[in-house]
Amino acid sequence: MKRLRLIILIVAAVCSIAATGQKTIVQEECWLDGKIAASQSMTGGTMSIDVSSFKPGLHTFTMRVQDSEGLWSSSVTRFFLMPVAPSEATIVRCMYWFDGDMQHAVTAPLEGNSGMISVDVDNLSRGEHTLSWMVGDDRGTWSEVTTVEFIAPGPLGDVNADDVVSVADVSLLIDYLLSGNAEGISLESADCNKNGDISISDVAALIDYLLSGMW
Repeated sequence: MKRLRLIILIVAAVCSIAATGQKTIVQEECWLDGKIAASQSMTGGTMSIDVSSFKPGLHTFTMRVQDSEGLWSSSVTRFFLMPVAPSEATIVRCMYWFDGDMQHAVTAPLEGNSGMISVDVDNLSRGEHTLSWMVGDDRGTWSEVTTVEFIAPGPLGDVNADDVVSVADVSLLIDYLLSGNAEGISLESADCNKNGDISISDVAALIDYLLSGMW
């Protein structure tokens, strides 16, 4: 049987460990469809994964890296689409929802028919969640529902991990930038401008949010 293989190439920008401020990467790992317990190690940001047994539809690939001090970077997740049997129909949209709440499902077009969409998890509470989705074609037909589990880092800007974004988070973020001490810091939530780095610009973004209520 011909094996379908997915080749994952992680560019240097994705592999950066800016959240920890370290330059030396000592470990890289990835997992599929939110199954972090089944994570696999990578070498040089490259690996080959057998996806021949995957069901048609949307799937996730997640990776993170660890620095020489044992700190992990933020997880980076990308979506990929396993095609259905050849047909004249084209998959053009995806419907997704969190934690079984299909009444608040979001329907989004696939970006340039690439099989990728962007999912905003910034407002989810910290902890375990589920993401469910199905894809639809240009004939109005929808696929079966796929559900995966994942862990949300908490609200964006919630630096002290108390699930509330406040002035206290600004103070803690400034202390972290001055001291480099990450104890008690949620590094994923501290990257307020989502540029993969934690700097004074994140302080400015956090202050703007507290003043305007909008990111």
